[in-house]
Formats: sequence, structure tokens, C-alpha cells
Amino acid sequence: MNATAEDTRFPAAGTTSVPRQLPAAVGDWVGREDLLAALDRFADASGLIGVTGPAGIGKTALAVRWARQVAARFPDGQLFVRLGADDPAGPRDPGDVLAVMLRACGIPDGRLPAGTDDLASLWRGFTAGRRLLVLFDNASGVEQLGPLLPAGPGTLVLFTTRTGHAALARVGARLLAVPPLSDDTAGLLLHQVTGGTTGGSDGIRQMLASCAGWPLALVLTGAALAAEPSHQAVASAAVVPRPRRAPDHDGEDTIIGKALSVAYGALPGPVRACYHVLGLHPGRSAGLPVIAAALGISEADAARHLHQLIRARLAEPLPAGRYRLHDAVRRHAARHTATDAAQHRELLARIHDWYLTVARAAAETAASHRQPHPAPALSFVPGPVRFAAVEEAVQWLETEYDTLLALAREFVARDPRLVWLLTDAMHTLFMYRRRLRDRAQLGDMALECAQAAEDPVWLAQVWLRLGWHDYDIGWIGCAATSFRIAAEWAATIPDDDARFAGVTTAAFGLAAIAGIRGERAPALQLIDGPRGVYLDPGETHREMSATGRPVHPGWRHTAHALINVWSLVTAGCALAVFVQLAQGETLKIGYAVIGRCDGAAVRQIAAREHTAAVLLAAMAAAPTSARAALGVTAAGQLLDVTVLPERLACLAP
Repeated sequence: MNATAEDTRFPAAGTTSVPRQLPAAVGDWVGREDLLAALDRFADASGLIGVTGPAGIGKTALAVRWARQVAARFPDGQLFVRLGADDPAGPRDPGDVLAVMLRACGIPDGRLPAGTDDLASLWRGFTAGRRLLVLFDNASGVEQLGPLLPAGPGTLVLFTTRTGHAALARVGARLLAVPPLSDDTAGLLLHQVTGGTTGGSDGIRQMLASCAGWPLALVLTGAALAAEPSHQAVASAAVVPRPRRAPDHDGEDTIIGKALSVAYGALPGPVRACYHVLGLHPGRSAGLPVIAAALGISEADAARHLHQLIRARLAEPLPAGRYRLHDAVRRHAARHTATDAAQHRELLARIHDWYLTVARAAAETAASHRQPHPAPALSFVPGPVRFAAVEEAVQWLETEYDTLLALAREFVARDPRLVWLLTDAMHTLFMYRRRLRDRAQLGDMALECAQAAEDPVWLAQVWLRLGWHDYDIGWIGCAATSFRIAAEWAATIPDDDARFAGVTTAAFGLAAIAGIRGERAPALQLIDGPRGVYLDPGETHREMSATGRPVHPGWRHTAHALINVWSLVTAGCALAVFVQLAQGETLKIGYAVIGRCDGAAVRQIAAREHTAAVLLAAMAAAPTSARAALGVTAAGQLLDVTVLPERLACLAP
């Protein structure tokens, strides 16, 4: 596809977000001018540059410092993505990385396809004609980097890696190997970190020899010495024999491993426990609340422990109050936590239970119309968790999504039913963010666990969600199959109300497909099937109003089904059922509030539900000005079907 055709899939240059994601340059820095100059020369000759070397040699520090120096050459933005070659869960999937980058550039979720190939095509089209700098940290190799490469000469890709050098060179990457620091430069770095507190020339020489020019080893050892010059663990570092070679790993008997042991040995007990939490945390970074909860202390105390870890160069502060460990440091922390089995179990349980509790609280806030599942028996129960507003809850789910996904994988081994509760809470995010790729990934994981548990309620729900995912991406045949399987499982649910709600919801999906295909009779039959829920609008409205009885969960799905196929049935029928439900306590998602909202709220509800028919039904209670904007009468009748899309577009932000 040519660039012009690609451009129709995203906003024109100058109308999208301009990402500025480069992290701050590290403060512990000396020398490397020759390497910075080499990167300048490489950038003049190639759009793909790799910085290579073993763990702790300073690859990321060099790449970030150079990227910040040249950032002004790339006015369309700078992206920074950790590719996680050494993550416990494995390297990040290229499709997930592409989606993250496109969102950062302002491409809305609704325009992001689910497949990696389609995302790569969109990325290439977006980058054509733009000047971007993309820094990938810790790439696993050419298989991961290949789909992430942009199109056009204006975008530069800089990456760090420990492996796959030959294959990367074959695809045109210019590779720069980072060597250890010279003795003189290493001495300057050690002096900088310690502030001159090095204990004499003999101690300096011995310490430099033990660190072998490795920047991470020098920084860790120097920070421990600066914090406590007389500490025995630091003094012992001076007599550690220099390894015969610098290995490309970080075991206890390596340069980095011994430096980490020095830094770890200098930590007070409570700070070590904080270090262990960061080593066990399932995500790439952790926030202060979960760290405090895992330790059973206040956030103020946790912040003090984290400050000590930062001073020791063991933890790195990130924006928005989050913290991370260098990959080698994280592995060291996890190893030391595992040596105390009781502490390991307790910390892990506290982390798991905190995330499950807060995720469920976020889901209940963001989807208050849904009936929450019973809370599981937890070994650790955090205090009450409340979100002030729906957007706050949705933002928390979005920020923690990768961590929750990693946690769900850990739950597979602990208890598959916890996977169900967590993925059910995570699915709430998709009510507000389309994220088709994430929906599919989460659905596959939930299905695998549901099949192992053989729970009909769970299986019916998972198949329904898979059906709606297929429906949204246009796989209508697959969606119909998923809805039929969901109906079969729902029919086996022992509880009457749950069985009715499940069967009705599946019928709603099948009716929607029949409506798309223009099959009027099958659509009406599907709606009419479960307990004769296709009712006379006038009688239904009068009966419900007179009795004041609570609305059955199945009625909500029936109303949605009627609305979804409103062109096949009378608009009055859909309107009557919907308006009644909007007045009931079971719908707290905002439909009834629309009558007191302005045009922005109308747009929000329209975007959330992805159907103009919802507007048609709800606008009966909306202000006159909003109804007029869409051409809807007080009776809920659409004046002119053909102009609705145009009028919706006029209301778009």
C-alpha cells in the first residue's frame, strides 16, 4: 500500500501527539566521548544502530545520553520502549510494542488492528514522512526488532542488546560494542560516586581491580562505600580477585554479582525487605502503594526505604511515583528472596492479593451496573480500596494492565479461579478502551483456565467475550460460533437467574449477527426465545412502572438486543424497554443520567457503546438542544437515518 493510502488510517502529520519519552540521563557518568562520537558517525550513515555489550557495561546509559543530545533533530517525537529480553515472562511481543508506540503517537485504540502484521503495516505507514527517534532497550534479537522497524529515512532506531549481533548486522544494523572503562576513567567514576571517600590509594586500586571497569559494579560498590565507609562488606570488596574474564551474566561469582553482594550486604534489614518486594513484583515497575502493602507498613515508611535503595544505586525512580530495578539487579533481588522460603511466600501472597483486591475495586467502580463475583478467600486482605471516579479506576486498570497480565500468568499455577476473577476485572478496561489485541490475549488465557475448571458460568462468559471480540474485528462467522458455544454452556448453569442472563446474552449476540445479515425473522426469533422476552412495548412499560419491581439481569441484554437490531423492529419497542431499564437501579452506567448531561456526555456514551442506536433510544430523555443536533424527536424517532453518521461526526471532539 502506498503512503497516501496509509495516511487515511491515521491523522495527518502535525495533528497527532508528539511523544517525549526519553528517560533522564544518569548522573553517574564520566568519559565515553569516543563512543558518543561514534554514534554521531553511525547516525549519518544508517537509520538502525545497535549498542551491544554484557549486562552492567553501560549500554542503556550511553544510548539514553546520546539520544537526548540529538533529540532536537527529531521534531515528531522520541519514543523509549523496554523490550524485556531478560524479563521473567520472556521478551515483549512485537505486536504489543507496536500498539504501545502507536498509542503514544496519538493513534486511538479504535484504529488499532489486532494482528501483528497489520500493526506493523500501520506503523510503517505512520512513520513514513516523519522524523522520529525510537530507542529500544534490551532487545532480544532480529525476530523481535524486525516488525518494529519503521519506513522512510527520517526515523532513526537505536537499540541496546546483549545477543544476536551477527543476525542484526545482516539486516543492516551498525553495531557499537561498549567496552569496560579504562582504569583512569573508572577511578574518576568511583571518585564521583563516593565523593572522594575511598579509603586510600591501596583501597582504590584494589576496588578498581575487583570492579574491572564495569560501570554498574563501580557505582554499586562506590555507593555502598559512600553510605558507610567502615562497613565490612565494602571493605571485603577490595580483596575480591579480579575474574580472568568478564562474563556476560550476573551470577554471584561474577563482577556484577559480587558488586551486588557488596551493596546488598550494606542494606539494613527493612530496606532489604523492600528490595525483595521489587525483585518479586510481576511488572516492569512498581508503585508505592503495592510496595507498602506488601511490607505491611505506611507509604511514608516505604518511601524512606526506597530512597535508601535509590542512594545505593539499586533502584531507579520513574515518573508518576513508580520504581524499577536494573535487569541484573532484579535477578539478584529475586535470588536472595528465594533463600527465605517463608518470606518469599508471604511477600508474594501480599502482592498478589493486593492487586486482585484493587483490580476488583476498580472494576466495580468502572462497571457498577455489573454484579461482582463473590470475593475469594485471601491470605492477606488489604484495607478498603475506593476510587473517586470512573476515569480514575479506568486509568488505574490501564496503567497496571501489563502487571495484571503478568500476575494472571502467575495465578495459573496458584489457582485458576483467581485467573477468572482477575481477568474478569481486567476486562472492564475494554468497556472504555477498545484494545482488540489485549482483549484477544486475555480471552485466550481465561478460556484455557475456564476449560480446566469446567465451570459453566465462567465458560459461558469467556465464550461471550471471545464472540464480541470476533464481532468487533469483523469475523462474523467465528463470532456466531462463539455465541452458540456460550449459549450451550449457559443452558447448563444451575442457577435460574444466571442461566437466563447467560442464554439471553448469547441470544443478543446471535441476534446482532442476524441483524447485520439482514435476517429479520431469525433476529426476532432469537430475541423472542428466552422466556419470551420480546414483549409488547406498551404493556411492558406499564407493567414495570406499576409494579416497581427490580429489573431482571436478562432484561438489560434484551434491551440491548432490541436496540442493536432496531432497524428490524419498531423503534418504539426498543425505546420502551430501554427507557424503562434506564430508570432502574440495575443500570448505573450512565444512560439515565444522559438527560442531565451536555453534548460531551452524549459523545462519551456513543463512543463507549459503539452504536448510534443507543443514542436513538436514550435521546428521548436528553435535552432539546442535544436531540436537535442529532435529529431525534422527543418520541425517540430518528428524523432522517441517512444523516445520522454525519451528525455524529459533527459532535466528535
